[in-house]
Amino acid sequence: MFLDLIRRNGIDGVGATRRITLLVHSTQIIVLTSYHDDEHIFPAIRAGALSYVL
Repeated sequence: MFLDLIRRNGIDGVGATRRITLLVHSTQIIVLTSYHDDEHIFPAIRAGALSYVL
């Protein structure tokens, strides 16, 4: 369900995190990323991600 929503609307990972946590409050999201700088990590955390893994 969520993947289809993301693909159809061209949403990035931060946007997807934001939408999923708004729709399903009990969801816990961990972001998998190759970025390690604050510019890429903090937006995901602010959007509702619990943590991240490099």
